Amino acid sequence: MLNGISHGPDRPNYLHLVDTTNIKDHQNILKKASSKSPYIFCTFHLGSYRLINFILASNKIPFNLITDDNYIKSQGEYSKLLFDNALNKFYNKSLEEVTPIDILNAENPNIAFEASRKLKEGCSLLFYIDGNTGVGGVLHNKEKNVKINFLNHEIYARKGIAFISYLTNTPIVPVINLRTGWLDRETHILPLIHPNKDISRNEYIDSTTKSLYKIFETYLKKYPEQWEGWFYIHKFMSSKPKGKNNKQGFHEYMIDVDKDYIFNFEYFGLMDYNIKKCLLHKSTFETSIIDDTLFKTLSLFKSGITYNQLKQINNLPFEQFEELIKLNLIILKK
Repeated sequence: MLNGISHGPDRPNYLHLVDTTNIKDHQNILKKASSKSPYIFCTFHLGSYRLINFILASNKIPFNLITDDNYIKSQGEYSKLLFDNALNKFYNKSLEEVTPIDILNAENPNIAFEASRKLKEGCSLLFYIDGNTGVGGVLHNKEKNVKINFLNHEIYARKGIAFISYLTNTPIVPVINLRTGWLDRETHILPLIHPNKDISRNEYIDSTTKSLYKIFETYLKKYPEQWEGWFYIHKFMSSKPKGKNNKQGFHEYMIDVDKDYIFNFEYFGLMDYNIKKCLLHKSTFETSIIDDTLFKTLSLFKSGITYNQLKQINNLPFEQFEELIKLNLIILKK
């Protein structure tokens, strides 16, 4: 993963990073949310994206995380342990005296009513609008998504966040988490998006979802290496690229699966120390923690390999091979 906080039972929880994170909150939204004025916090899998959970807890903001069924099954138990640790650290009270951080299932048919009830109780909500690698039904159910333009391509984006905002008249808070150095992090609490009751629900859902992704796109273009979503963006894409000529559109070049591609040593480096695998950005000397699968895949390109050869080794999907090229992580071997 290209994130700043690892997960799993053998990993530290990094709660201490909250103390050194530069939080930019010009509207004092965190303070307002701590007084049980609920908001819908909307963030992305960019930078140290798990930090926002701990930042909300450190500001004594009651909130619930809304995520998909696969995440709950694979990481829910450990996430709950992290949340309990955070509450113990920041509240200095027993868990019985503190509002718990619950994880709600976004695929529950009654999620809108459950979320509405939590908001009425003064509990904020936290969403990751760009999904994650384990998403299944949420992405492929077109009724739960709206088609928008993102990076000059049409994708299906979750519309539940804007739907709940309109239904409950609750403002949305866009949140961006960034790694600005090896030990430096920033969290941007951006201006509120208020529900507009002068337009229809569908119009609000469409415009708000587009606005959220437009905000994200601005940061993504500046910090492309910090987004985990490059490795599952193809799950969001519509069947046809945008543009008059569907044979071009999103694909601006042809990829020859029989030519050798090599890791881009000029701009990047791979590091393996202790339990961490890192991608080094030579131009900025920044590093990003990556998972074992990506590290092993990139390592296969150290001396040059074709896509057809690679597929026989680890069955890498073509879409992911293409994303590695677009990220400039691998290039044609000269």
